[in-house]
Amino acid sequence: MDSPIAGRYRHIHIRGVLVLLCMIFFLNRAYGQRIYTTLRTEDPPVIDGKLDDACWESGEWQSDYKQFVPVYNGEVSYRTEIKVLYNNRSLFVGVRSFDDMDKITKRLGRRDNYLGDMVGIQLDSYHDRRTAFEFVVTAAGQKMDMWISNDDMDINWNAVWYVKVAFQEDAWTAEFEIPFTQLRYSPANEQVWGFNSWRYVNRLQEENHWELLANDGTGGVYTFGELHGLKDLPGNRRLELSPYLSGSITTNKKIPGSPYARGIRFGARGGLDAKIGLTNNFTLDATINPDFGQVEADPSQMNLTAFETYFEEKRPFFIEGNNIFAFDFDGDD
Repeated sequence: MDSPIAGRYRHIHIRGVLVLLCMIFFLNRAYGQRIYTTLRTEDPPVIDGKLDDACWESGEWQSDYKQFVPVYNGEVSYRTEIKVLYNNRSLFVGVRSFDDMDKITKRLGRRDNYLGDMVGIQLDSYHDRRTAFEFVVTAAGQKMDMWISNDDMDINWNAVWYVKVAFQEDAWTAEFEIPFTQLRYSPANEQVWGFNSWRYVNRLQEENHWELLANDGTGGVYTFGELHGLKDLPGNRRLELSPYLSGSITTNKKIPGSPYARGIRFGARGGLDAKIGLTNNFTLDATINPDFGQVEADPSQMNLTAFETYFEEKRPFFIEGNNIFAFDFDGDD
């Protein structure tokens, strides 16, 4: 019969083995991450999708994407290549998606609608392994962007960035310009960001990743690869002003002596939205007489249930930093 002391040491031994296995897993994950080292360019490209500017001759084209679906960690059906450059203002990303050109799915739609073949870029600029920005373009040139926080995605986040697509004999290409003013990052002189890229081949229902993300449903930001080589980035002190001015004219039958039926009435309205970057971590959003009528309209829905209809928040003033107030209870916010 084992003594209590022997049983205690057996438990310590088992506990130590479990801790060692966990350490091996996380070390393998940390050291197994892919790394892309970007280069600074003094001659930025013209964003036309062609990738024929002189700056694209420098730097490294990386490929070796892996399937995420339908076969996790399987070999891809078509090769994808990516290159990253930057200057004092923007991050530039070029993507070549090799394919049978007559089979590419190109569908037009509204912004933030995922349609057809597409490629995406994901940037964890804080490198906190929890949050990221995503920028996507379809083969038809349609833009999508979102803010990722853990396993939550906010497609109502809209940044100011540029992308074009073009078509070659054996591939379609995408050229991104993402201004640093649209991102949040630390003030360090030399930066390491979380980084990933993905591609979707619509007709095959196949999604491929540059750094294969975890398939455990947790969003996968913590399994991003890394982007190295970013040095002396500009301080993120951005200032965005969005003024508006609208006018109206109303006509009706004029009634003498009536202060309301004057025949023709003119009206004017103005306001301002401001976004001021105080530091790399804090942004001041201000609005004066906001014109929410210019925000994307909610979809028309017929609700015959006893419950109210919920519409996503799309007003820019209320979207900035709203992930701070998002709490997940039983998988729902």
